[in-house]
Formats: sequence, structure tokens, C-alpha cells
Amino acid sequence: MRKIVKIIIFMIMLILLSYSCSYGAVLQIKSSSDAVVTNRTISDFYVMAEGLKDDGQGLEGTSVDVKMANNYEWAVVSYFANSAYGSRNNGNTTGNVTGIMNFGSRYTYTAGIIKSYASKTLTTVGNLTLDPTRNVILENAGTNKIDKFDKSISYLQAAADIGGGEGNRIGDKAEYPYSIRYGFFGVNGGWQANASGYSTGQAWSNVTFRPIIWN
Repeated sequence: MRKIVKIIIFMIMLILLSYSCSYGAVLQIKSSSDAVVTNRTISDFYVMAEGLKDDGQGLEGTSVDVKMANNYEWAVVSYFANSAYGSRNNGNTTGNVTGIMNFGSRYTYTAGIIKSYASKTLTTVGNLTLDPTRNVILENAGTNKIDKFDKSISYLQAAADIGGGEGNRIGDKAEYPYSIRYGFFGVNGGWQANASGYSTGQAWSNVTFRPIIWN
């Protein structure tokens, strides 16, 4: 329970912030009035999240573990967002300093990939920008850092229970193998999200990411 509380606290802190970053430069934490980071692939975002512990970054020298949030961790925030401690309206506070908010872009990549990824020839558009031969999500798919999803996943039911009809869609298409959240409760993966193909993992001007810290 203590770990869960710590996760939630850190997630709240990071959700309240936006990130400004470029390769080769120090990542800066800025207020939510500044533009959030977009136009990066899902692999780029994964590397950026773990890079928060690199030399010169905000968590350098700490003992915490930091990574890109997966769907199960996002589900925790979704529950609290619908509680007395949060608000379902993106970007709005509850007048409570501990309130859970979703500042920034409405669309957010999470560290997830279709469960059948090993048997498929996946698209490469989610690869690293600086090294298009590498796909960091695939490289780490065998670890617990990456959520492997299909239609049986429990957080889909949680999203349906709380979020109502926000159009959750989970499929098994190799050309749309990654997961993306919209708002607190919407989730797409293995499916062409809203006819825009967000789940390809490529860079979009309105898609960002969220890191999460374990202590």
C-alpha cells in the first residue's frame, strides 16, 4: 500500500508538470502553461522518461526508478481522477492541492504493445528518431516495463466502469501495435484510433507522454 501511495504522489507531481526537451540538451521541468513535448515517437518518449536519471537531469543521483507510465499505472490515476481527489475535466483543478489533473495534450502514449507482438511483423514508425533501426518498445517488451494487452485486460473494464462511453478500442492489428490514452479513461491499442492511426507509435503534434517514479 505504501508503494502505491508513493506512486500516486509522484504521478500527481509529474502530471502537474510539462516537459521541454531536445536531444543533446538538458531536460527542463516547466510549468503547465508552457507547451508540452510532442512530435516524438513512442520509442523517443520511452527513452526520454528513463533519461530523467541521466547526468544533468532532474532525478540525477537519486535512488528512484523512473520509466514511461504503462496502462496499469495509468488506471490508478484514472480511479483517483474520478474520486474526491481529482477531476475528470482535463486541465481543471478541484481547488484541492492534491487534486489529480491531466495538464497538457489530451493524447498520451503509454508503454504498451499488443500481446501477440512476437508473432507479428510490426510497423517501424514507432522507432527511435535518432536511430531508426531501433524500436525501444520492442526491445523491452519482454520486461514488466511494457504492458502486453489484449481484449481481456482488466483496466479496460475499469475504464468502462468509470469513464463510460469514451470509445475504448483494443485490437490485434500489427500496423497499430501500441497503446495510447485520451483523457483519463479512453484507451486504444492494436486498433486504428479515431481513424488517425495514433497507435502506430509515430510522432504526432498532439501526442505526449507521462513518466512515473517508483521509490
